[in-house]
Amino acid sequence: LRPGGSIILELRDFADFDKQIKDAKNNIVLSWEEFPASDPFEFVLAKILYDAEKNLRWEKLFFERNTMNRSSFINILKPYPRSVIHGMLEKANFRSIEIYNGFTDTVAGETYIVVAKK
Repeated sequence: LRPGGSIILELRDFADFDKQIKDAKNNIVLSWEEFPASDPFEFVLAKILYDAEKNLRWEKLFFERNTMNRSSFINILKPYPRSVIHGMLEKANFRSIEIYNGFTDTVAGETYIVVAKK
């Protein structure tokens, strides 16, 4: 990024998952979702927990509609609080760092917007 350039980040606030994990039995959130008939997958089972490094581990198992086929993947997400993001940008010589509330989305959760100049 050139001097005087700006960076704009939209980041997810994982406070919703944090609360769910802390409230869950054994600190593991288990959920399932049924998809609309137009989706090629009928269901997804999810497991969300913190791993040993305090990353969010989000495991998903998808069930294909009208078959026994399954597919899965695991997301490993590093949650950074707003204060940590601010500090990281300062350390990288960004200035005029502003953090704004973002959007509320029932799928993605709360987001926040970070704007900073180099």
